[in-house]
Amino acid sequence: MKRFLLVPLIADEVSIARYQVQAAHSRPGEEIAVDLRTTHGFGDGLGELVHEFATTAGGNGQSLSVLTTPEGLPDGLIHDSIPRFTGLEECLSSRLGMPDSLPCTVQLTLPTALDDLPPLRKYLASVQAHLVADEDSMPVEMLVDEVCQNAIENSPSNRNHFEVCFMVEETGVRIEVSNISDDSIVPERIMKKRLDSFDDSGTYLGERGRGLFLIARLADDLQIRTDDERITVIVSRRFGSASP
Repeated sequence: MKRFLLVPLIADEVSIARYQVQAAHSRPGEEIAVDLRTTHGFGDGLGELVHEFATTAGGNGQSLSVLTTPEGLPDGLIHDSIPRFTGLEECLSSRLGMPDSLPCTVQLTLPTALDDLPPLRKYLASVQAHLVADEDSMPVEMLVDEVCQNAIENSPSNRNHFEVCFMVEETGVRIEVSNISDDSIVPERIMKKRLDSFDDSGTYLGERGRGLFLIARLADDLQIRTDDERITVIVSRRFGSASP
């Protein structure tokens, strides 16, 4: 099983606290990347901070890398022993690699940022294509995109991450996406209302033509589970399933 955690880092105490909370819940052997693409305000202290993170990660048996802008960071700011990447897909491919056997499970914790969806779906689709030569790569990529976008759009602004579990077996793919729901809504009621918007012919009676509607048409199975504040959407697609 491969695990990856991407942490946005901004020069304010709240963001540092979020990093510490997420790092505290990380697991031994996990790949951790600190997102420095929008970092400002740290100055020379940024290098010292990243080194502290690297020391902590090393003590936990974890590997630390950083995401930067294409222009990079000033020479000497981040030690050369800490790998740098300019894009999420490149980072995922390098740190997690391509699994070489089935079944395969990849777990990721990512910020609720729409900009990270294209590289995420491309990487996960490439994992499936690498393991199973199947024409379903495009529907699987679309499922990843829609399920993750649904989680990002429905995450409250004060909770900045969501979790993805991507599983490939000989028979098909299973995708689980979990996020914290807004405290002001009742997830069961909202999701039931959305699912009730489908009729037997596949016609969508709601106001949108994407989201759960497209997921339901592409997937062979769709489940929605709630547990306290957390809501999880689970979709599966068998290899060889006909596309709509």
